Amino acid sequence: MYPNRPVMMHVAADTAPFVTISPGKFTVTATCNIETSAILPNKSLARLFVLHVGTTISAKIGVRNKKLVGSLSLDSIRLNLKHSDVGFFHVKSIELTVRFFITYVIVPYVNAILANGFPLPVLDNIRLNDVVVEPKQHYLLLAVTVVYGA
Repeated sequence: MYPNRPVMMHVAADTAPFVTISPGKFTVTATCNIETSAILPNKSLARLFVLHVGTTISAKIGVRNKKLVGSLSLDSIRLNLKHSDVGFFHVKSIELTVRFFITYVIVPYVNAILANGFPLPVLDNIRLNDVVVEPKQHYLLLAVTVVYGA
């Protein structure tokens, strides 16, 4: 019955993300639960299983051509079966598939967007020169030469 039914996945963070600033990068650690349910013919839901997902992502940022640029990398991802109404199953193959998809599809897509950069804010009669954004141990160094005038 369930293998031939559409499924709905509800993703919810179980804790706030934890951000660490260290020399040269930001590290974000986040966890969530994914509740997967089958959609029955009468449109009701039959809960199948709940996965717990823990992931760590690193981000590097900088300034190039007066744009804020960056890149991401997946450091780790872990999937655990938290609860199952369909019996125990190993999640290792799901974890490997998710890691592959994130590493080779999502991260390159996001990195292409981040490589284009985002323009730094421009105010009337103010120019920002020599902008430096550099993560240090426990803080973010932001240095800029502000030039006022036309």
